Amino acid sequence: FIGEYASEQEVNIAVVELLRVVKELNIQSEGLHIVEHILLRPDLKDQNHGILIYNENRKPILKSAKQYSFEEREIAIREIKAHLYEFANYSVEATRDKDFEIHFKTPDDKYHFVSLEANISVEETHEKMEKLFQFITDLHVIRPFEEKIGLYVLNSYSNEVIPEDFFSYRVSVLLPDWTARFSNKEFRSIIEDTIHEQKPANVALQCYWLTPSNMEEFEKVYYEWMEEKRNPEFDKEKMDKLNNQISDLLTKFKESCDM
Repeated sequence: FIGEYASEQEVNIAVVELLRVVKELNIQSEGLHIVEHILLRPDLKDQNHGILIYNENRKPILKSAKQYSFEEREIAIREIKAHLYEFANYSVEATRDKDFEIHFKTPDDKYHFVSLEANISVEETHEKMEKLFQFITDLHVIRPFEEKIGLYVLNSYSNEVIPEDFFSYRVSVLLPDWTARFSNKEFRSIIEDTIHEQKPANVALQCYWLTPSNMEEFEKVYYEWMEEKRNPEFDKEKMDKLNNQISDLLTKFKESCDM
């Protein structure tokens, strides 16, 4: 129920005005947000830079149990290199939930790596460890050391591991999926093609079409982040939290698109 009117003519006028307002609101909703991921990157001195160990499929299998500053991590990578080729430094250990993980430790216990995912089967875990060691030691195919090691940042807001290339030359474009034109798949393709044509060639760009609830969730953090970013004397702890929250949301949106 919207209102009562004395005549049919007044009803028709009200309907036309309502349609005009709705159309105007629809057009005004066709905004977008652009986020450069480099702006979300943590300070190089922050102790949340970690190391990943990849398998032959470039899938991360182990992560450092400890995080470092950027400079400390560079030192750690150099120091663990020789120890990766010793099978005695690898083991399969049970978790508190009676699952099994692969562990890698240097002999002095200075560096410790653990599986990103536990496995209920001890046999499968041992098999995965042996295959990983064969890849690391170039038993079947020789691979550069750089292909066996990756970098990550620990998201202190969600405690999730974010591959460090998330922050390098990447941009996210967030658009509403509920407007009349933006709900049309063909029109979306035109928008995405136009955006990709205008971006620099060295930048990886991803478009996300958000529902009203997802957009509301994002904007609640985004506007607070923008306000803090404008402040030359921003609160670092607050800024770090907001950076992590936005990184977490962008990761969640990407996972939804990949499903």
